[in-house]
Amino acid sequence: AYVTIPKGKAPFPAIVLPHGGPWVRDTVIFDEWSQLLASNGYVVIQPNYRGSTGYGLEHWKAGDKNWGLKMQDDLDDAAMYLVDSGLAVKNKLAMFGWSYGGYAAFAA
Repeated sequence: AYVTIPKGKAPFPAIVLPHGGPWVRDTVIFDEWSQLLASNGYVVIQPNYRGSTGYGLEHWKAGDKNWGLKMQDDLDDAAMYLVDSGLAVKNKLAMFGWSYGGYAAFAA
């Protein structure tokens, strides 16, 4: 996962930002959404959940028939990682996305 941390002192409100697809992945590039959210005080996590490409065939196929199930668990685990690491506030978590990420946000 990629984490964008805003200026200031943690913990922050948090946004889980799942990518679309789901058969793509987030990479290390300038991401307008994560930067916009972080500039407004949110810590942002972009997990490459099951079904994401670039981590081998087993990881990619682990998403088969798991929309809203294990793939969703990966996103929830990403949110809890932020809480457990002290970066996020447990009662201030949200999910935002488009394409598959929009579906995942709706399911959340």
